[in-house]
Amino acid sequence: MWTCPKCLYENSDRQASCAQCGAVRTQRRFSQPAVQNAPMQQRPTQDFSRDGQRTPRSGGRSARPPEMVLPPLSKSAKLLRGAGVLLCLLLPLLCLLLCIRQFDSLYAALVPLLTGSADKTLTGYLCYALYAACALLLCFLPGLFALTSTGKYKRRNTGEDKRLL
Repeated sequence: MWTCPKCLYENSDRQASCAQCGAVRTQRRFSQPAVQNAPMQQRPTQDFSRDGQRTPRSGGRSARPPEMVLPPLSKSAKLLRGAGVLLCLLLPLLCLLLCIRQFDSLYAALVPLLTGSADKTLTGYLCYALYAACALLLCFLPGLFALTSTGKYKRRNTGEDKRLL
């Protein structure tokens, strides 16, 4: 036996519709209303233009995308970010200081590798500048790595990832 949700008339299991009101039998559980009786919820449609951007609504305002909220940083992530900033600033400055103060000894050791002569010419100075620029760029790498690896520590407080590395 099944009970009609509209008129509460008891019908036999063989009947597909109610004998009294003609409502269609639904296979819903826990006496929920029938799918046919449930009100239709209208969802606002999103209009997209050819380039994928949302078009303005009828009020003339453009639809703003939802702002992305970042999870708070843990203490270890803040410490690592601070160390990354210090490494990005101090290592290249130290390298630049060494390139300037030790110019004579570094010039005599590095320039003959490329030019073949230790003469102080424009080519020698350009080679030394190239070596110094490469050294400065390499000094940025540890700090940049420390700055970008804070993602492992962000989720630590949310319980998603219990490992540190």
